[in-house]
Amino acid sequence: MLFGICFSQLSFHSFFFFFTPPFIDNGNNYNLRIEYKVFVDNNEPTSLDVNVSNDLIYSIEGKQYQFQYLIDYMYGKDKLSIDEGLINIHFKSKEGISKDEFLKILQKEYDIK
Repeated sequence: MLFGICFSQLSFHSFFFFFTPPFIDNGNNYNLRIEYKVFVDNNEPTSLDVNVSNDLIYSIEGKQYQFQYLIDYMYGKDKLSIDEGLINIHFKSKEGISKDEFLKILQKEYDIK
């Protein structure tokens, strides 16, 4: 869901701010928060840190990272696609979850084909 706010001044300059609420999903074995980024913040570095062991995902921390690049990294280049742009992502699981489980969680909110 995308929301927009317009601020206008008497000089006929308008500023639009678009934002979407974060996707938050806290399961029994994981916590996930994804925020959509409309603009690049040049003061914030782009980063991705993924902890995967024995085909289980334990954590993903990403800042200003292209959602498609994350999907390519996790599932293979050109295997799946998503039309979303930049995201901040925070995912933690003490016991780990499979890539298939992670994909199902993402598909609750995003159209991934």
